Amino acid sequence: MSIFKAQPKTGLQDVSENFDNELHSTPKRAPIPAEIPAPARDKRQKSVVQSDLLITGNIRTTGILEFAGQIDGDVSSDTLIISYEGTITGRVSTKHLMSSGNI
Repeated sequence: MSIFKAQPKTGLQDVSENFDNELHSTPKRAPIPAEIPAPARDKRQKSVVQSDLLITGNIRTTGILEFAGQIDGDVSSDTLIISYEGTITGRVSTKHLMSSGNI
């Protein structure tokens, strides 16, 4: 009788192959904004800026921005709705624009 008997499997798995693949794989990087999908159109949030509000600085949203105030800065959104009272002094980046105001 040998003291080196076959041991029963204990449910542990061999991870050496997975570990070796991780060492030789390309490092993961953070996605760039163009690679991030926009929220589904029915799940977009809506932000409203009233006419008595003046914002100095940039605004960025992946949802809908409806606005009647003044913004001194850049605006980036999926959908931008500017009322006749709205004014943007800066760059605008949007997929959908409806404007009665000034850019």
